[in-house]
Amino acid sequence: KPPQVSGDSTTGIATGIAKVDGKILVILDFEKIVSDINKAAGLDLKGAENAKATAVTAEKHIVIVEDSQFLNKMIVNSLSDIGFKEIRSFPNGKEAWDYISQFSGYNGDVTNCVAAVITDIEMPQMDGHHLTKLIKSDPTLKKIPVFLFSSLINEQMYQKGLSVGADEQFSKPQIGMLIERLIQILS
Repeated sequence: KPPQVSGDSTTGIATGIAKVDGKILVILDFEKIVSDINKAAGLDLKGAENAKATAVTAEKHIVIVEDSQFLNKMIVNSLSDIGFKEIRSFPNGKEAWDYISQFSGYNGDVTNCVAAVITDIEMPQMDGHHLTKLIKSDPTLKKIPVFLFSSLINEQMYQKGLSVGADEQFSKPQIGMLIERLIQILS
């Protein structure tokens, strides 16, 4: 049974706490710590320098799922800076699923409600693989493109991402490449 985790990652470097084997563990925002120590380890915007959301793509509803408040804000800001206007972010897969699942059975084009999901893999309460599998298992929601964006993208994780139906997978810090591909898919 996974440990119960609580936290909202809204401040500082701690994203939550967990009780494991009677011990309380503090879950730290690894990406923020690394970025604070080494500014060069921040997000790589290469590929997105000239990217601009068109009038059509700017109105698309994008869902960001990232437990690191630092990275969540950077992704949202990067998308806003190039013109995206409709961005919702969630600190874990469960909260994102609670939002996305309301569109299951939608009678129109579900991508008018959620055009794309960009999700981390490792998160409390529900990870990105589980979220992706839920989305891709639903007859209505499976049309929504899902981008896995994680520091954990190695060959094994890439194969797992494929097995749950991820449309695209990018390793942090390649946000520029992710944004470029997002615009291509939404255009």
